[in-house]
Amino acid sequence: MKFFCSRGRGGGLFVWPGLRPAFSNAASRIAIPLLVVGMALVFVQPCAALSFQFEETGSMAVARDSGKAVLLRNGRVLVAGGRDSNSSPLASAELYDPATSTWAATGSLATARYSHTATLLPNGKVLVAGGVGDPASAEVYDPATGTWSATGRLEEARTAHTATLLADGKVLVAGGFGGSGVLASAELYDPVTGTWTTTAQLVRGTCKSCRDLAARRQGACGRR
Repeated sequence: MKFFCSRGRGGGLFVWPGLRPAFSNAASRIAIPLLVVGMALVFVQPCAALSFQFEETGSMAVARDSGKAVLLRNGRVLVAGGRDSNSSPLASAELYDPATSTWAATGSLATARYSHTATLLPNGKVLVAGGVGDPASAEVYDPATGTWSATGRLEEARTAHTATLLADGKVLVAGGFGGSGVLASAELYDPVTGTWTTTAQLVRGTCKSCRDLAARRQGACGRR
């Protein structure tokens, strides 16, 4: 028997001669895209069997943990701050060049810090805020000059918080750990004016790496 596909009067599809349309117009509009997606997955599936692995690259000039990494517009990666093997905050910063797989030193932070945030701003600069060292301070990195400059101080000192770039170009900083324990407060940074303003609080306080910070400051993680 020969199989074929053709349209009937109602626009439905025939899959065998002599049979009524197998699909209505509405059903065909759903079934055909699903068929196409299914066929595409068949061709893509072999890729899933490929193995991926990490390769070694250049070593950083300064060993660190808890540093913050930001992908810059020029394709390089900025790593700033962190802490050394003695858990002391670092002020150094480095740039990774994926084209050469090497690291190069760049301007150091004005304030050594870790458990801070680093956010790429719409103008290509990087905002670093809070963290152990001076939890109310903030500074901005300019990739064009490789230097840092101080900007407005946060309304509330905080570490282990979150920072999110909003659609309007402002940066929302929320939660974290402060003098009173886990924070529920939030504030907005305006890169145009270089200032912070408070905004609505979180329903419940939260912070990253809270247990470690709480132990250091004899706080109680999760309490508010």
